[in-house]
Amino acid sequence: MNIHLLAFGSRGDVQPFIALGLGLRRAGYTVSIGAAASFQKCIESSGLRFLPAQADVPNLLQADLFPRGVRWEQVQTLLDETLRLAQGADALIFNPAAIFSAPHVAEKLGIPAIAAFFQPYLNPTGDFPAPGMPSLPFGRLYNRASYQMADSWLWAFLRERINAWRWRVLGLPPVDSAPFDLIRQQQTPILYAFSPLVLPRPAEWGAAVHVTGYWFLPTPAQWKPSPALAAFLNEGVPPVYVGFGSMANRDSPHTARIVMEALDRLGTRAVLVSGWGGMAVPTSGETDMLLLENVPHDWLFPQMAAIVHHGGAGTLGAGLRAGKPNVIVPFTGDQPFWGAQVQRLGVGPAPLPHAKLTVTALANALHDALHDSAMQARAAALGEQLCAEDGVGTALKIIEGVLGKPQGVNRATESAPVPAC
Repeated sequence: MNIHLLAFGSRGDVQPFIALGLGLRRAGYTVSIGAAASFQKCIESSGLRFLPAQADVPNLLQADLFPRGVRWEQVQTLLDETLRLAQGADALIFNPAAIFSAPHVAEKLGIPAIAAFFQPYLNPTGDFPAPGMPSLPFGRLYNRASYQMADSWLWAFLRERINAWRWRVLGLPPVDSAPFDLIRQQQTPILYAFSPLVLPRPAEWGAAVHVTGYWFLPTPAQWKPSPALAAFLNEGVPPVYVGFGSMANRDSPHTARIVMEALDRLGTRAVLVSGWGGMAVPTSGETDMLLLENVPHDWLFPQMAAIVHHGGAGTLGAGLRAGKPNVIVPFTGDQPFWGAQVQRLGVGPAPLPHAKLTVTALANALHDALHDSAMQARAAALGEQLCAEDGVGTALKIIEGVLGKPQGVNRATESAPVPAC
């Protein structure tokens, strides 16, 4: 059985799909991953087939999922790319960027589709509002309504064009249901790749909705830190990690100045990771700071004293699994939602919205993370529990229940190749 994974987006969107793909391959499925060209080496070195997306569309999910943040040209690209990348598939597993396209393409091809999300966008609940929607003191009724509001706004923007595409390209009749409603009505299986320890599964979610745990891609066993990083970690007390992933290019000089001044005020050692977003931090002459481009999170985070990041779902999972306090500086989308969860769990201070970030606020939050022993104990305990979870294994059991086990194919027993990510 050929399963195509649609992993549009940035590194945080792609790496969990590689972890899932390796699990599917071990189970005997044939796996291909559709992603931007920049991830070809990482995917192919994992032993998985790479399907190149003709256009690089990582920025769609960096904006809130509302009309002001979604451009039709991006959606059109996703529609056309999904149809092309789905050719030859027996089943699709798609991430949030393909919400507008994958259900329609699967309908056209007559194949099953499974939604795999890192944020609880799809299923209304009174327990919390839809990620990206404001948290207001109006109780469960507002929380449930927030999902319909988000879906309705999207559909008002996209309905006419998506239905025109269904008719013109797919030869399918128009639909009246918004993207999220369509998935729920079709009883599409939904995998939420976060831990129920971080966000408990609401009781009102139906049987098609599963919270699996995080999908972690381990660091290759032969990966070694650079001599500079190894020496820095051995030279003093555990440092603080600061990195904002693909968010770093948003007003980078201003953010860098705040970070540097806050660290200087505390006298704290730090590892600063620019990521592909490009947070440029001048560290010339700074002996207590080290600037790097990328380091595997699961290797680095356990060696940190605290972890400062934007609150993306993947980075958060790695940060919590490391058992360290997390300081969240949310920029957009679901990041404020996860920041609030960190505060609720008591494993980090209140989130610090990037738009209002100040030196004093960041310094105070870092001080709490470094000196609050109760917070540190809660973070360590949660980290131990997350290390015991097998999110990919749980997802595999659900997928096999939906698609059936591969017939006439031996399960892969050889060790998976080392991904060059």
